[in-house]
Amino acid sequence: MFKKYIFHILIFVSVNSFAQNFPKSNDFEAHKRFIDVDTVSIGLEIFPYKNKVIGNAKITYENLSSKVDSFFIHAVNFTLKSVLLNGEKVNYKYLPKGGMWIYPSLKSPKRNVLEIEYSATPSKGLFFVGWDDKTGIRKKQIWTQGQGIDNRYWFPSYDLQDEKAIYDITVSFPEEYNLLASGELLSKGSDGLNTIWHYRTKHPMSSYLVMLAGGEYEMARISKLEASSTPLRNQELKAERLLSGAEVKANSQRPKEIDFQYWYYSGGEDKVEPTYRYTEEIMAYFENEIGVKYPWDKYAQIPVSDFKHGAMENTEATI
Repeated sequence: MFKKYIFHILIFVSVNSFAQNFPKSNDFEAHKRFIDVDTVSIGLEIFPYKNKVIGNAKITYENLSSKVDSFFIHAVNFTLKSVLLNGEKVNYKYLPKGGMWIYPSLKSPKRNVLEIEYSATPSKGLFFVGWDDKTGIRKKQIWTQGQGIDNRYWFPSYDLQDEKAIYDITVSFPEEYNLLASGELLSKGSDGLNTIWHYRTKHPMSSYLVMLAGGEYEMARISKLEASSTPLRNQELKAERLLSGAEVKANSQRPKEIDFQYWYYSGGEDKVEPTYRYTEEIMAYFENEIGVKYPWDKYAQIPVSDFKHGAMENTEATI
């Protein structure tokens, strides 16, 4: 009887010790927060034909107490190249199915930068569609689905809903394709082979709302040709390509501060107007009806193939 009692005690202790060191990947309950993340800067190179990403993430955070000796960052099935804290090597323990425990010095300052270099072949969170289609029928595309806790498969973060941060996203993607991400497009450059897209969100948000989508796409805005009080559905609409940076006329029905973007598959211009025709009228209606302004500068919509749900309301973009 005594041996059986000891056995149960040992099992209980070992299970609880494991739970403290390895947060379950499907655990929606907020872990105890030891840090407050301010900004997550993601530098990503995407290799769509290999279903692979190479990344560099800089997580700027503040300690929530004077004695933070450990904290957890979610990162699933990464190949780690380096983990630095304030530019110096830091002790850590990596658990591929969940993430990593970081063990900073008790003498670390209140504000810190954790930098993680890695590569990954995501099984969730980031999806690659059409890149292996030899028929050429399927449109080549990538897209993300972060809710509830799947963005941790392609970038490291504190990936739970009780944390809000600014996201700065720089993506290198083959130059023949276009890319949409959460945030304002700050710049678009080239390294000769790839286009470098730089987006940044204005307000803090949860990590699961970070999105990417790109591939064989173009982007349009729908603008009303003449100002009128006539409902938008009865007005002449015009789709104009804007990837060249051309300006379009303002729509008096639309909330003027919102940049409405309508993404479509290359060659599908005829589908833009019937697909998106009521978007701006609907936005204006709900702003007036509930008395709350849309809080972001951009609202984009983009179609994808093989999506696992009806749609996903990411920050500034619906897939």
